[in-house]
Amino acid sequence: MIYAICIFVSLIVLAVLSCNLLVAFSARGKVYRDINKAPENEYGLLLGTLPCRTNGEINPRMTNRVKAMAGLYKAGKVRKVIVSGGTNVRGQNEVEAMHRCLEENGVDGSDIIDDKKGVRTYESLRNVVSAGISQITIVSQFGHCQRAVFIAKSLNVSSVAFAAQSVRNSKSWIMAMREVLAKVKVFKDICRQGKRGES
Repeated sequence: MIYAICIFVSLIVLAVLSCNLLVAFSARGKVYRDINKAPENEYGLLLGTLPCRTNGEINPRMTNRVKAMAGLYKAGKVRKVIVSGGTNVRGQNEVEAMHRCLEENGVDGSDIIDDKKGVRTYESLRNVVSAGISQITIVSQFGHCQRAVFIAKSLNVSSVAFAAQSVRNSKSWIMAMREVLAKVKVFKDICRQGKRGES
C-alpha cells in the first residue's frame, strides 16, 4: 500500500515538473528584462492582478506591472495597451485600477484599450485573438510571462513578454506555488479548447 502511494505521488510530481519545464522551455528567449532589448509591437497586453491587498495597501505587483508597461510605451516598444482583467470577489475592478495607473504614469488614455472579460490569462489571450491581433507584447511577472507566452503560442499568437519586477515578501512562496500549479492547469485549458475546435 505504501509502495503504491509512493509511486502515485512520484507520478504526480513528475507530471507537475514536466508541465513546468515544457512551459519554461517554450518561452525561452521570449521573456525580456532589459527594455532596450525588447522588440517593438503595435499592441501590449497588461495582465490583471489584485489592485489592493487585504489591508488596503496598493498591490506592488500591479504597480510594477503598470510601470513596466508604461516604460515600454514611452520607449516606443508598444503603441497601444490592452488592459485585461476582471472584478475579483472583493469587488476590486482590475481594469479600471490599472487604466487609471497607466494614465498617471504617462500613457495616453486614447491608447489604452480595456478588456474587462480577461478574468483569466487564457481568456485574456483568447480575447486578443478575437480582436484579430496576431502579435503582442505581454507584461506581468516572470513566471506568469512564461505561461502567457506558452498560451499565446497555443492560440497561434506571436508573442514576446516583458517581466515586471518581482515582489519579495513572506507570501512569495504562495505565489510561486500558485504559478507552478497554474502551469499544469494551462494544459487542461489547451486540451479543452482543442475539443471545442473539433466540435
